[in-house]
Amino acid sequence: MINKLKKEDIDYLFGLVNADLNAYGKGVRLGQSIMNNLRAINYNIYSFLTNDIDDPFYIDENIPKAFEKVIEKEYYNYANDKLLEAKIKRKAYAIKF
Repeated sequence: MINKLKKEDIDYLFGLVNADLNAYGKGVRLGQSIMNNLRAINYNIYSFLTNDIDDPFYIDENIPKAFEKVIEKEYYNYANDKLLEAKIKRKAYAIKF
């Protein structure tokens, strides 16, 4: 069993995701950034999701399903709000470049 992510973990994760977006813009997928940063901050969760049917690395649409597996239930909506903010930011980069 894995220790699921809590609010402070989600904030840290999306801080790193936002840094990726600032650095790479539309050149990075959200699932790719989430998985790369999970590997750095919680290898057990990264390993748990790697090659899982809901691994979001290549398929951004898998992110909500992956979140259900690795985020404490009480923080799931919070994480999805952060995800929506990141999607909006990435879309803005796609328009800029």
